[in-house]
Amino acid sequence: MGGLYIDGANAFAQIAGKTGQNSALSTLSTIASNGLLDLRDGASVTTSNGLTISGGSARLKVDAYGGQGGSNVSIGGNVVNTSAGSFGDGGIAVGGGGMVNADQLTINGTLNNAGVVAVTGNGSNLAGQANLTTTGGTTTSGTVNIGTNAVFTVGGGNAYTQTAGTTSVGGTLTASTVNNNGGTIQGPSTINGAVTNGATIGGGFFTSNQTGTLTVNGSLKNQASGTVDTLIQGTGAGQSSVIAVTAGNEVNLKGGTLAPLTTNGFNFAAGQSFTAATFGSRDPYGLFGAVSCNGQTGNGTSVDLGNGLTLQASYNDTAGNVQLQVVNTPIRP
Repeated sequence: MGGLYIDGANAFAQIAGKTGQNSALSTLSTIASNGLLDLRDGASVTTSNGLTISGGSARLKVDAYGGQGGSNVSIGGNVVNTSAGSFGDGGIAVGGGGMVNADQLTINGTLNNAGVVAVTGNGSNLAGQANLTTTGGTTTSGTVNIGTNAVFTVGGGNAYTQTAGTTSVGGTLTASTVNNNGGTIQGPSTINGAVTNGATIGGGFFTSNQTGTLTVNGSLKNQASGTVDTLIQGTGAGQSSVIAVTAGNEVNLKGGTLAPLTTNGFNFAAGQSFTAATFGSRDPYGLFGAVSCNGQTGNGTSVDLGNGLTLQASYNDTAGNVQLQVVNTPIRP
């Protein structure tokens, strides 16, 4: 059986509304160059095989170009995406801020992403939720943006594995395990699953200096190569980033680095305190191997900030948090 290819400088197919049994789309296997498949407004499409989205500005869009939502798209095999899309808006993009009905893209296999994947719901209308589900594992070395009212689910007990790039969690990421082997996982929202961090993780969108709390509904293991970033913009509520591990889940600090970073002109002063992480009482094991702040690196419990100030890290097992306190540097004889 042959396949349907969308390829060429301006090749595209736009499908709106119910498509029924569309035999042409069922054999779609490649979107290449500047090819575009634009599905919107209740489109229902099922393919019988996997899909490759490659090169240039190739794009699979599901209500991402202004649709009202309600589309249901099922890909019959593994998906490989190496496209960033047009102007970086995603080689794969599901949903948009104007949806009034939920979208669903299902990948019946694995997803291997080296481009950009964007899942975005309607933040002011919960009915307009965007959903991307894979039945196999997901591996990404590119960019994954999970926006407000958006859900990215890795099913079948499979893992979400990042080897490079950035995953931004503004909605919900669900997987049996989330392995960060390279790059950055960030966000002010929720991860459901056991997280192993060997690269960089933190609450908020610290690539754009926005604080927030990243909630982990599962265990957290920070490897010796792992860094937990904490943005600090002030002493008030919500002005510092937090990793929050729900009670009853193990927190294993196998070294690594706790990396507070001040932004937006904030300056440390003696007497200030900040929360870097929260967890259930007596859930944590171990310590960070180093505290690194604004170019200065110390051991796992303190770092000399200069100018007579020291930042101390306190591991409060009973209270269930890691606190940072700014103190006057002790004068050594």
